[in-house]
Amino acid sequence: MINDPRVRQTSKTSVSEPPSGVFLALDIGGTKIAGGIVNADGALLRREAAPTEAAQGSEQIIANALRLSKGLLDSHRQVSRIPVLALGVGSVGQIDYASGRVVFATSTLPGWAGTCLKGTLSAELGLSTFVENDANAAAYGEYRAGAARGYRHVVCLTLGTGIGGGVIADGQLLRGATGGAAELGHVAVEMNGDPCPCGRRGCLEAYSSGSALLRAAKNRLDFLPKGTRSVLSGQPTLTGPVIFEAAANGDSLAQDVVERYCRYLAKGLTSFQFAFDPECFVLGGGVSSVGELLLEGIRRALPEQDRHIRLLLASLGNDAGLVGAALLARDSL
Repeated sequence: MINDPRVRQTSKTSVSEPPSGVFLALDIGGTKIAGGIVNADGALLRREAAPTEAAQGSEQIIANALRLSKGLLDSHRQVSRIPVLALGVGSVGQIDYASGRVVFATSTLPGWAGTCLKGTLSAELGLSTFVENDANAAAYGEYRAGAARGYRHVVCLTLGTGIGGGVIADGQLLRGATGGAAELGHVAVEMNGDPCPCGRRGCLEAYSSGSALLRAAKNRLDFLPKGTRSVLSGQPTLTGPVIFEAAANGDSLAQDVVERYCRYLAKGLTSFQFAFDPECFVLGGGVSSVGELLLEGIRRALPEQDRHIRLLLASLGNDAGLVGAALLARDSL
């Protein structure tokens, strides 16, 4: 990070005494359901997964989630007398936190909208249940037990197939009136720009998701002028790390792709800085695995007056959603 006198001193998060027990957690995605047992400090003690089988409908998804949950509970109770206090769930879709109902979901999970996760899972498992959007849960995990621990104002972006967002404002998760706040991937960065899977055009997700990065590289390779060479054309599989490494090693095509990717991401971060005034940004998801190469690219793309922005790499990886869901349950008891 670039030192800047304008950067505030970070405020510390006050954490009450954690309850004596562990938590069951679920992270329901489009292709798989991850489940785990998490202690009150945010340590993942056990992790398992099952297919979502989204095409089979919401009843099958819930059946798979229950089967996974009961297996985890049985395994835990065979080796430990520590009680399981509650269930925390992170799920794709817009979630009404109070009722635990899915308000809206994309075609990733057909028929998922309207599902009352909280009531169904609580009744079947006999546990107090708390349901949150998956990106919000991941942001909360990083805030409580990951890279943003110790801060109270945080913006998290998950740079994967799409772009997930989560905002912590003065120690509280920002949900909005209907659970739809912090859909940061769908903030416009180019009016009437590239199409986005949400049906709109010009969204940040259309330019700076992992999918957008790969799509831009493939498009450039398809129209590579004769006599021009790129190490990317010889790669059996294009990935974010491959593209960033090629750019760092001087490949001009990869450099153009990375520069464009980081320019739009920096554009989004600048807007979020004005909107939320965070102490830090946490970047996770598959693209963040390139590490400092990503942060350096963003810093170069930021306007000089914004280069004081504190950028952090997520530290919980694919477990952020499970940890966050569990700690949300902990803090909601």
